[in-house]
Amino acid sequence: MSYMGSPLSCLRETNSMSQRELYRAVNANIVGLLDRFDSGLPESTLELLCECGRSECTERVSLSRDEYKRARSAGAHFLATSGHALPAVERVILDNGRYSVVKLASKT
Repeated sequence: MSYMGSPLSCLRETNSMSQRELYRAVNANIVGLLDRFDSGLPESTLELLCECGRSECTERVSLSRDEYKRARSAGAHFLATSGHALPAVERVILDNGRYSVVKLASKT
């Protein structure tokens, strides 16, 4: 399903920012709790919420803690399931087939 050129793109852009930020905060809390309580366990795969901004999205992003920390090294980046970037409002920084790291496009 493609969202390029959707007549709802302006509405989706307006509403998706708060969802992105909410899911990003939830993911940060999940990782923070795991870091605090699982510090002695072997590396495991994280299953986090997709931060793509699509209101109907319920996908998960699978990645390691190291991958998560690299993605978060720049504060303005969001994690999304591969292929979920919204080209009208996001720029893909990395896509490895499992997940994408995206940045909101500048509004110039």
